[in-house]
Amino acid sequence: MYLMFALYAVVGMVNITARYLDKTTIAGVSKVFLMPLLLGACFYAWSQVPSELNWVYMGLIFALFFSWIGDLALIFDFNIRCFIVGVLGFALGHISYLCAMVPLTNSVAWTCTLFSIYFLICIAAFPVYIRSVYKELGNKTVFVGLYSMLLAGLGLCSVVLYLSGTVNGVSAICFVLGAHLFMSSDFILVCERFLLPHSLLRTAVMLTYIAAQGLLCYAFLRHILFIA
Repeated sequence: MYLMFALYAVVGMVNITARYLDKTTIAGVSKVFLMPLLLGACFYAWSQVPSELNWVYMGLIFALFFSWIGDLALIFDFNIRCFIVGVLGFALGHISYLCAMVPLTNSVAWTCTLFSIYFLICIAAFPVYIRSVYKELGNKTVFVGLYSMLLAGLGLCSVVLYLSGTVNGVSAICFVLGAHLFMSSDFILVCERFLLPHSLLRTAVMLTYIAAQGLLCYAFLRHILFIA
């Protein structure tokens, strides 16, 4: 399992360096292998997954698979269809992460209550958000806005998970760091794509994204193996 994480780190460094040097072919090819390497780490732990954590484990598998679909779509992000497929892929990935995280909290009812309050605030703020960024994003605004709400929900769930105390210290910290690095990555991505295109921002997008996926995957697997 740790070998797969080591390979993931190496391929991630290749991708980040290629992004910085504007070597788009190398960056694209290396990006294809990122999520399969994390899936490989998951399969190493297959036989050690306790039956009560099967739902959590499958949520992780689906999250990485849908993220891979998002990665592939955004490599070829030359039209609105590829963009939409990429956003949908990552949105389904975040939903899968949420489905895997919620059962780990002390109280599903408490978590759902917090999410209900959170989404009510988002619904109230959404029209303001749409008006503020419409000129920059055009017909992509609704997709980006809804995706942003979902992504912020992932960050909220990681904090709830940390506060619940049901996950051991290192895994809990990795959950919070991974979720918030994901939020940072997509915030930088929106800025780079629509507001301030720059090679350093493209590099920062992949740096935070690769770290986020690695931390979330490690957090889940470490917790699963700790329970086992």
